[in-house]
Amino acid sequence: MSFHIIFWEVEPRYALPLLPLFLLWGALGAQQVPVSAGSHHWALPRWALPAATAVCLVLFGLGLSRFQSTSHLRIVSEQANGKYYNDSRYPLRPGHSVSSRIRVTVPSSAVVLQLTKRSRTRVAVRLYRNGQLIAHKTGLAIHCERLHYHRVANGLFRVKVTNIGHHYLSAGVAHSAFAINQYPITGHKHIYLRYHVMLRKTERY
Repeated sequence: MSFHIIFWEVEPRYALPLLPLFLLWGALGAQQVPVSAGSHHWALPRWALPAATAVCLVLFGLGLSRFQSTSHLRIVSEQANGKYYNDSRYPLRPGHSVSSRIRVTVPSSAVVLQLTKRSRTRVAVRLYRNGQLIAHKTGLAIHCERLHYHRVANGLFRVKVTNIGHHYLSAGVAHSAFAINQYPITGHKHIYLRYHVMLRKTERY
């Protein structure tokens, strides 16, 4: 446990399965602590500490589940589902747009693009699903990378990024020497937008 939790992965999930057992052992052991002669104390019932420990575990579990349901996302799909491409940048001139389609076959609730984080230019990003607009953002590129929408089962998505600022936008793309996806950037061969399709962690397939 110390290796996984403290020194290597810093992952508390390795300790959680053993935590109830340790707490119960501690509660039972606390009732057997020897008392010095002449001291007086109020004796608790044998079931008091185990019951209090169980209540604390239930409250902890409820709080943890609520926190996870409001904050955590997981990746369910990404560009080409592999790394058979070279990370590159696509220079998008002011007033110009770039669009690409994304085939999503699993439930999802967000799409994350890889727009530049150094440029201060403004962009307008629109996301369509089966021809209907489901999310849009307008503002600085750094604030428009993530598009949230209500959970949907699947569909054909189309994302359109427009540079509405006065400077070039260096958008993150995937460049390959061969076709790795059937939906490259419109008008460009073997160049694809880099993206991640996300789903809230507590939502299930």
